[in-house]
Amino acid sequence: MRWALVILVAVSACKKGDPKKCDVACRNYAQLDFWHGADKRIEALPADQREAARKTELATFQKNLELGIDTCVSKCVDANYDKDVSCWTNAKTYEELQKCKD
Repeated sequence: MRWALVILVAVSACKKGDPKKCDVACRNYAQLDFWHGADKRIEALPADQREAARKTELATFQKNLELGIDTCVSKCVDANYDKDVSCWTNAKTYEELQKCKD
């Protein structure tokens, strides 16, 4: 019983990240990263195939985002990635996102 209390106190004392900020950051990161590759694939196609390919890529992105967002947010919150969250959230391009790794 004492160990359970010690563990509870220790866990509650740990500083955790903000789930809402992590959600926004993870979504922005995923969007910039995904579309960086998808746009290249789409542009490589003949012009008449690009619109359909963009719709397919969008569906793929949305499906994958919903499958992975909870894991990303959970890891972000647990690790308290303050610096990364700010950088991921503020990035507007894939290149800016890559600078977050520095």
